[in-house]
Formats: sequence, C-alpha cells, structure tokens
Amino acid sequence: MSSGLDLGLRAQAAGVAAGEVDPGELLDATLARIERRNPALNAVIETFPERSREMLAAAPQGPLHGVPLVIKD
Repeated sequence: MSSGLDLGLRAQAAGVAAGEVDPGELLDATLARIERRNPALNAVIETFPERSREMLAAAPQGPLHGVPLVIKD
C-alpha cells in the first residue's frame, strides 16, 4: 500500500476507499510532513498525533474517511 501523501484530497479518499492507501500510513506521513515543513511555514500551531490516531480508529465510514485534514481556527 502507498501512503498517498502526494495525492489530492479526492484521490486520497478514493485510494483509502479502494484499499490502495492505508489511512494510518497517510496520517503518519502527514504528521511527519508537518513536523518537517512547519518550522519554516509556521502554519500549524499544534498537532495531536495520539488523539488523531484514536479518532481515525473510531471514525465512521464516509466520503473523507481516512483523509487527514487541518482545521484553521
């Protein structure tokens, strides 16, 4: 399975739904990319890796199931 990190949102969702993209790997890759790029961008104030994994495990199936999203407040 691919992490799907370089796919767009729709392609990530389709890959997760088809079983071609592992949502856990996608989450881990997303968190790693934030950690790597955020010092220069200062775009993400805080991440919640453990809570994100809990939410993924409990998430109902839906059109964006398994696709990590950032919420701007």
